[in-house]
Amino acid sequence: MPAAVVGIIGAIGAAVSGIASTVAGLFGAIGSTAIGTALLKLGLSIGLSYLVSAFNKPKQPKPEDVQQSFRQATAPRVRHYGRAKASGTWVFAEAKGGHFYKVIAIGQGEIDAIEEYWIDDKQVTPDAVTGKTGTNVRLRARTGKPTETHYDELAAVFPESWTAEHRGDGVASVFVTQYAVEQKNYLRNFPNGINTTVRLVFRGARVKNPMTGATAWSDNAAAVIRDYMTHQDGMRLPEKFVATAKAHAGWRTAFTRAAETVPLKGGLSEPRYRLWGSYQMDERPADVLSRMLAACDGRLVPTADGGLTLDIGAWAEPAVVIDSDAITGFSELGRGRDILTTANTVRATFLDPSQDYQAADADPWVDAEDVSVRGEIEQDIQLNMAPSHSQARRLMKLAAWRANPAW
Repeated sequence: MPAAVVGIIGAIGAAVSGIASTVAGLFGAIGSTAIGTALLKLGLSIGLSYLVSAFNKPKQPKPEDVQQSFRQATAPRVRHYGRAKASGTWVFAEAKGGHFYKVIAIGQGEIDAIEEYWIDDKQVTPDAVTGKTGTNVRLRARTGKPTETHYDELAAVFPESWTAEHRGDGVASVFVTQYAVEQKNYLRNFPNGINTTVRLVFRGARVKNPMTGATAWSDNAAAVIRDYMTHQDGMRLPEKFVATAKAHAGWRTAFTRAAETVPLKGGLSEPRYRLWGSYQMDERPADVLSRMLAACDGRLVPTADGGLTLDIGAWAEPAVVIDSDAITGFSELGRGRDILTTANTVRATFLDPSQDYQAADADPWVDAEDVSVRGEIEQDIQLNMAPSHSQARRLMKLAAWRANPAW
């Protein structure tokens, strides 16, 4: 980004010089000096504004950020799509009789199902976690139904502070009991003490299928983006804007394209575009939507009947071919690269489930021939809602192609 900004400032400076030269020809050397100086200051001011905005741009959160467990009175709520591995904010923490009890809010909204339980870096069974000196932890979880049930075991121990009213409606959570152990064995069983990290692997929010109208868990990119745009905890766009006839047809096409089967090495396959990831409810919706679209090569398109739909790029044979007999002229067409956007080496990060659901580096996409001529010109992109290396590489290939167009 800083390199691009420097290029922008340079371009502004060049434009200012050209304007100043023109002014000199029209008004004379004296007038051009004053006006040119003013224009130069204006150009530098605009360039510096670009520079400041580049450094102040919100940093994209990493997938592993949601795996932290912490105590914070007013932490932003988090919502999850696809599959996720997450912990969250403590909403209750007390000790009694040598036991330690805590409740962790995992996410906003109901999740589909919990698949794995983890304590620190060890996968466990929820009912009885066996440590080095015997059973010492018990886990209970809630998926965050609209009307939940309270943790009655906790209410029995702390009736004065946890009652049947503490249901946690619409909030997925986990209740952790760390049982008392002998002092000499405490650090052997709980190396992190009360800060022992509990994480869950789960299927996140249920979304509406634009093909069937049914609401169920899905990681299809089009279904996830549509849900985020219309959900009350997302962009809150009225449903009617994505439900016009033309918009709905576009969402169905995007869903089908995202679901296309892509072959992998070893005879396996996967859907073309999936979305896994989380967002905090204090993020700018534009930032969340931007990383969703980046992970599926998507673009939002207004429709002729007043709707808004999603276009996921796919090759299609042209219905009309405009040949040389039909072309009478052209403008603003150039051969080659744009110096501000060109690249011959594309690097990217993606969400890697095999690396503990953390951001991992994809293999770079390199145009070796161009690198040998011009040297390495890098472009870094973040695809942290793309849950596979194959998906990331396909998106990197598109980025490389767009960075070096023939025209």
